Amino acid sequence: MKNKKINNYNLYYDKEIYLKYFQDVIDNKFETLKILKDTSRSLVKFIKFKDGFTCLYKEPREKNKRKWQKFIGIFRGSEAKRNFKSLEKIENMRIKTSSPYLAIEIKKGIIIQNSFILMEYIDGKIASEAEYNLIINKLKEIHKLGILHGDSQIANFLVKDKDVYVIDSSAKNNYFGSLNSDKELIELEVDLNNSENYLLEDRKRFTYKINKTIYILQRAFRRWKTKRRNKWK
Repeated sequence: MKNKKINNYNLYYDKEIYLKYFQDVIDNKFETLKILKDTSRSLVKFIKFKDGFTCLYKEPREKNKRKWQKFIGIFRGSEAKRNFKSLEKIENMRIKTSSPYLAIEIKKGIIIQNSFILMEYIDGKIASEAEYNLIINKLKEIHKLGILHGDSQIANFLVKDKDVYVIDSSAKNNYFGSLNSDKELIELEVDLNNSENYLLEDRKRFTYKINKTIYILQRAFRRWKTKRRNKWK
């Protein structure tokens, strides 16, 4: 990942060809082809520039606004920068993902005010039930490489031409072995339709059973906390 500073902007990129889109992004000189997500947490859209180049635009709104995130951003950079590094890391491990093109940070002094990233748009689909084993095997492949997905729900794996693309992954190193990898398999399991038909061998393992019990108790506790908090609003 290369870095370039222009006035109060930090640019992160791999190939210089993508730098030419910097000013057009800042000036909103692009066409929005499709809005994929528009919430208080994030804005994700498929965009097209005047030269015909298309890509995915992602703005992590919530993390850009959090004061704590702005503080730690002084030391480790923005969410967009970290997204770029994670995608680059996954690609270097030869796992199919969305290629990162350009991450932009807008700074005021040492504080990052906003950030966004341009990356490859994957015209894939969420796996059907017949393709669940492809997703399970891809997650296990990631774990064998010593990293974690970070958010292993089914929507974060896209299927295109029988290939599985990993998206929205933090690609963090796994320092706690099966404790973490089982947790991600369990998170995927509970997100599958007819989940009792999948991960049959894993569900026989004693450690998997223990981790699943812990996961269920943690979920129940979080629901109780949310219900209690809403009750007193």
